[in-house]
Amino acid sequence: MATLRQIKDKQNSVSTINKITKAMQLVSSAKSQKAIKAKKEYEDYFNKVEKMIGEVSGNQKTRNDFKGTYWIVIMSNLGLAGGYNNNILKTLKSQIDKNDKVLIIGQKGMSFKNQEKDKVEVINLEELNHSHKLEEITVKIKALYYDDDYQVKVIYTKYISAMDFQPTTKIILPIQRIAISNNEKETKQLAITLFEPERSLLLKELEGLYIHSFLVGIFRESQASEHTSRKNAMEAATKNGEELLDALNIEYNRGRQAKITQEISEIIGGAESLK
Repeated sequence: MATLRQIKDKQNSVSTINKITKAMQLVSSAKSQKAIKAKKEYEDYFNKVEKMIGEVSGNQKTRNDFKGTYWIVIMSNLGLAGGYNNNILKTLKSQIDKNDKVLIIGQKGMSFKNQEKDKVEVINLEELNHSHKLEEITVKIKALYYDDDYQVKVIYTKYISAMDFQPTTKIILPIQRIAISNNEKETKQLAITLFEPERSLLLKELEGLYIHSFLVGIFRESQASEHTSRKNAMEAATKNGEELLDALNIEYNRGRQAKITQEISEIIGGAESLK
């Protein structure tokens, strides 16, 4: 059985950790609210870009016989976010093939790079905040698609609600047909729309805008998921710490009570022996 001193040390340790997790919970909560707001503000713009691309892409045929897949995977730089990063890696491992290449955005992807070595590149998540890096990735994506015959897919965490985050896979290139409207009249009108230059050339010119917008959109979506997931994890850790602290307090008080009872018994026993 633990001594009172050992129990006291545990209480101090748990109390210190609780202060840290509580502080991290508050910080993550603020970041979560900011990220969710940024995600919502960007959604309207991206939806318009997606609609425009959908109008141009029309009924173009897509192919599936590519040399391989270039994966863009959004993770995080930091841990302590529940299953956020593990769920992303599980999704990647379940789909990756031997001919594929991977770009992981987030330092938590280094463990996977150490396993796969040359086929995986890892960059800092913060680099997506810089437009020149987004442009660099956009150019690389187009080169891999047109010159090296790779289709391009992204894996990120979709924010559904404050308690629900879904690892999601989407295709960036080739651009998939995007549903514009369920209205039959509008669909027929779109079918006879004339484009200048022709659809294929116009689509190729707009791809850069679409890819750039897509990357920003999934980055903001992932940020909202990451910070909210970390907030939930720290909230759960704080709650567990408080429960453990309550249990330790009970154990400590029982130990003190037993020690006091023993001391009283020894005093009474000593007094009786002197009679």
